Amino acid sequence: MISYPFISKTTPSDPYGDRAIDHRMERTFNKMCWSNGVFMTSADGSNLQVVANGGMTVSVMPGGCHIEGTRGYEQNKRNISISTAHTSLKRIDRIVARMDDSDSVRSIEIYKKEGVSSTTPTPPDLVRESNYYEIALADIYVMPGATEITNANIVDVRQDRDLCGLVIPAFPTPMNLEAITTQYIALLKAAVNNTVAGQLQNGIAQLKEDIQRLKASTNDIRIDNNSAENELASFFGSSIRA
Repeated sequence: MISYPFISKTTPSDPYGDRAIDHRMERTFNKMCWSNGVFMTSADGSNLQVVANGGMTVSVMPGGCHIEGTRGYEQNKRNISISTAHTSLKRIDRIVARMDDSDSVRSIEIYKKEGVSSTTPTPPDLVRESNYYEIALADIYVMPGATEITNANIVDVRQDRDLCGLVIPAFPTPMNLEAITTQYIALLKAAVNNTVAGQLQNGIAQLKEDIQRLKASTNDIRIDNNSAENELASFFGSSIRA
């Protein structure tokens, strides 16, 4: 099993340590711990939030994100210019955080993906490959002839798990608890069946079946066990004598 962090002893070849791991394995560990999305650490919820900044510009607030095992942090407010609006058609631009593993980038950066002007516009698709992965922060609705982007034109999509999501401990969604619950109940039954209490319960259950099968009167039953007597009286709704 690959595991870390542990003290590495010097080895003669890369990686120079018998407990060293490379960036791919580090990402694998991170993906086992955290989901993709934005780290929500600010009390006001502004982490990587996109807001209007006057005119045809928007701002991305400081914050961090986790994308496919990599992490990024924007320390300062980032201003982004929105292209001139079409005179008669609408457009939807999308602000994304992109993990780019190419040699020339090797980083997470914030980008604007410009949509196509149309009577029924749609936002640009997200690209999600092993070495190039995007999460969406907001969609910008650029109205025909617009000269200003307001907060009313910005749709925050950070909480949409399909587009972005907030970073949470990684687990399947929806998590399948049925199999776990079934196994747990089976273990409990097995444990009870191997105890005195379990044996008594099984005996009572068997006696109930026998009485129902024979259609016997409970007044004819003689039981030398107070617990069993009470259980049967409760089940049949009539008193029986011990």
